[in-house]
Amino acid sequence: MISMIGKMIPMIALMAAMGGGSEELTKIGQEMIDMVQEFRTRAEMSGLVKVMRLDILDGKRISRDIVKYARENIDSQGADPGLDVWGGKWKTDGSQSRPPYFLVSCGADTKCGTDDDIYVQVVDEEGRFQSRVK
Repeated sequence: MISMIGKMIPMIALMAAMGGGSEELTKIGQEMIDMVQEFRTRAEMSGLVKVMRLDILDGKRISRDIVKYARENIDSQGADPGLDVWGGKWKTDGSQSRPPYFLVSCGADTKCGTDDDIYVQVVDEEGRFQSRVK
């Protein structure tokens, strides 16, 4: 269901922007596309974090190569599970042995360390699984 909605909203926004031809409609269409892309990225990150947590509970260490790990452990139904929607590689921030530990998307600008980065916490400062978003 989410997948279908995620595919429909950008198409509707794009059609509205193209049909009106005005800069305002184009801007609205792009904002809707950006919003859907961020939503999709957060959903994909949430799925990957769940798999990571299960492996941690099972006593496994998560590979430092998080892109390879994602490709080996996630069924993404055709998309590359090692990349976010903007084509950027997933990253990790922190150390599994010294929490906190985050999964990171560098966001739409594909540059880490900027305001559009998305962080999902895998393990908090206490070594617990918390779902706070940074």
